[in-house]
Amino acid sequence: MKTMLLTLAAVAVATSAAAQPSGRNPDADGDGKVTMAEFQAMQPGRFFDRLDKNGDGQITAAEAGDGPGARIFTRFDTNKDGAVTKAEAEAAAAQTFAAADLDRDGALSEEELVNLRQQMQRGRP
Repeated sequence: MKTMLLTLAAVAVATSAAAQPSGRNPDADGDGKVTMAEFQAMQPGRFFDRLDKNGDGQITAAEAGDGPGARIFTRFDTNKDGAVTKAEAEAAAAQTFAAADLDRDGALSEEELVNLRQQMQRGRP
């Protein structure tokens, strides 16, 4: 099932890595927390580029697909122009990070990453 989520794909990788030693560890410096810089480093444009089928720098509703992708598309298309740009996706990633950083220390602990993943699984990223 297609999802257009640059953000959720990166968070899923981050939370999987936090929970599984064999996963790609988002905590690049090994300090036990994932900073915004580490979070962003996990979100290379490949997710966005993979969904941007025609390579025009934006994801349309058709490219996002049905199901979760459509719901997320609607939320990420902040200017309601029918397309999600990289800037909109990056802004959503920053908002997701800020919302997940419950103690407001500028980094996500393993507990905060697990909490974020649970919220995503319930459909509340």
